[in-house]
Amino acid sequence: MGTPDDFSQLVKLAARALYLDLPAGSAGKTIDVLDALTSHQWVREKNLSKELKINAKQLNSILDFLEEEELIQREIKVNFKRQKTTHGALSAGVQEVIRPNSYCCLDYAKAYHAVRYRLNTITKKLKSDMKNQNMVQEYMCPKCEIRYSALDATYLASVTDEHFHCERCCGNLLAVDSERGYKNSLEKLQKMKEDLKPLSLLIEKLMDVAAPKAVALNQWRKSVTDKNVRVDIVTPNALVEPTNVASSTAGGASKGMPSLLKSPKPLNKLRDLPSWIVRGGDVHLTDEQRKILNESVLDVEAMDHRKQLSCDAMQEASQVGIKRKQGNGV
Repeated sequence: MGTPDDFSQLVKLAARALYLDLPAGSAGKTIDVLDALTSHQWVREKNLSKELKINAKQLNSILDFLEEEELIQREIKVNFKRQKTTHGALSAGVQEVIRPNSYCCLDYAKAYHAVRYRLNTITKKLKSDMKNQNMVQEYMCPKCEIRYSALDATYLASVTDEHFHCERCCGNLLAVDSERGYKNSLEKLQKMKEDLKPLSLLIEKLMDVAAPKAVALNQWRKSVTDKNVRVDIVTPNALVEPTNVASSTAGGASKGMPSLLKSPKPLNKLRDLPSWIVRGGDVHLTDEQRKILNESVLDVEAMDHRKQLSCDAMQEASQVGIKRKQGNGV
């Protein structure tokens, strides 16, 4: 009876026996990548590159090869992050930034069949080489010691007997012993079978065992506490309601110009999140994350309020100036 650990062991053995130098230019890093993937359900490729200290371009090449071999599956998730822009007092706002992230994981069900197929392919190739080595490739005249290829010897076939005759002395040609090449191929096949015996036994053991199913990426993301939780993919229940920004008037020439005060401390009244924050995904926030999220919303709303007050004050000052010019008869 197989276990999930057996499938992880299968991937590790296959990495060392079948994918040591694949793909070209991997410098043996494929083993490190497959070993690391056995310890993750899903992993962001950027984090995997940092974990293994592999160049992102080289890692992408290895993952492309493993995906073609159907050992892994990959998905891309596009994240939207809102960040404040401060180009000026009146032009400050919120900008949406798109950040695609690539994730990958092992597909044990497909990996089992891929490893089994590659192992059978290598075995068949070695057996085919042995068959070719067992065929007569060359003939030689024992008297003249002249050698003829198998193709050339066909033109020297005798019409009176079943032998090939030397074109110089008419002696019978003898087949050159190809036993050496056959023995080399046989030794190579036996060595490969000995090296791959643990892998072959494990493949046979897991033949009728159901492979572990990969967890859906969205489900995995919900179950993992990500340090890079964004405010646009979470749906907390409520936030603290902020109070309105107070304003006051001053006398003299600046009459009607409101002074911008800091937002007072929020009350304990709760309200729903703004629509631009709620974007799907029910993730529970910690108290610290909720505090940071609340402060971000308050900053944006206070900024919008100050901006509106500045516009109203400038408009009122402009009207006062027009009235003064009309009163002076200008």
